[in-house]
Amino acid sequence: MTEEKQNLMDTTEAVELPTEAVDNQAQLKREKLKQKQQAVNELLARLSAEYPAIFPKAGQGRAVPLAIGMHKVLQPIVAEWGFNSMTLRAAMFNYTRQLRYQNALVFASHRLNLDGTQAEEITEEQKEAARAEIAKIEAWLAKNKPEKAKRLSEKKAQIAEKKQANTQKPRHRAKPQGAAKPFVKKEFKAPKAQEESKAAPQNLDEKMQSLLSKFNQH
Repeated sequence: MTEEKQNLMDTTEAVELPTEAVDNQAQLKREKLKQKQQAVNELLARLSAEYPAIFPKAGQGRAVPLAIGMHKVLQPIVAEWGFNSMTLRAAMFNYTRQLRYQNALVFASHRLNLDGTQAEEITEEQKEAARAEIAKIEAWLAKNKPEKAKRLSEKKAQIAEKKQANTQKPRHRAKPQGAAKPFVKKEFKAPKAQEESKAAPQNLDEKMQSLLSKFNQH
């Protein structure tokens, strides 16, 4: 084997080894990301199970704006569940970047604490930031998931039509309560047996019996 050919083989082997190392590192990185995402999903599922009114699952309730500093309140709780602070921050980031959460910021007036009580008022600046985030999400969906974007657009159109129909629907006027019904005196009706006894004429024997009965009473 010539020296030139040997040098070429050595160079090829030197190039191939780092490539395999890079592939292994990339594989390890993907596995770590997968594990982190799995932990985030498990934490969000636990939050939905423990606090369904504050962290409702998609399709099972409307999202609610979370109180500022919610992650600080949750940190000791999720630590008891076996989750670290990094997983909690990632879960909060994923949850609050959802389209339904941004819509909640736009339409709600106040944020909520973990126990469901009212927290901070949502400012107009925060609502504007949420609208900008919604526009970004919808643009991304239109580019990357057109079918989902189409369903979302159709749903928004249905909601708008329903809202418009409700505003145009005539309201029923309440009946005036001042006009009272006239009082009608009911005619007293004697029992049927008494009416028949009054109506039927008495014969001579019945009259005599009646007189004797009255006489015996005195």
